[in-house]
Amino acid sequence: MNRMLTLIPILAVALAGCTTSGGAGTPAGTPPPATDQPTAVPTEAAPVRLDASANGTTVTVAPGTPIVITLAANPTTGYSWTVTSLPDPAAVALDSPPEGVYVATPVASAVVGSGGAQTWDLHATQAGTTSIQLAYARPWESGTPPVETFSVTFVVA
Repeated sequence: MNRMLTLIPILAVALAGCTTSGGAGTPAGTPPPATDQPTAVPTEAAPVRLDASANGTTVTVAPGTPIVITLAANPTTGYSWTVTSLPDPAAVALDSPPEGVYVATPVASAVVGSGGAQTWDLHATQAGTTSIQLAYARPWESGTPPVETFSVTFVVA
């Protein structure tokens, strides 16, 4: 029993010397070694979301920033948004199809002809200025002006 009482303080001291805080084999209280690697993990930029209220505006974004344009549409009437002028991909690249992606607004099953929205995904590539233009029209009605237009200028800085 006396022998065990003698070993307990020795074990406690030995175990206390084994703690680390700065990495494997680094004694407690020693700062971790400096590295050339960044300590912060880069996070993806939050998307810039644009709707009809952004029509005619200039939007400044950083390179790598995702951009989402969402415009109300109702293809059951024959109207849809068409890109009439693509942005310069050296500044802003279009990630979705030029016709965008249409999603109908959820409604009761008995409702016919409800609308939804067309969405385009883009991202800022590098410094520059460019714009995108869209027109809301019936594609088969050539010579008829669109009922709506949308344009936005992007400054990537």
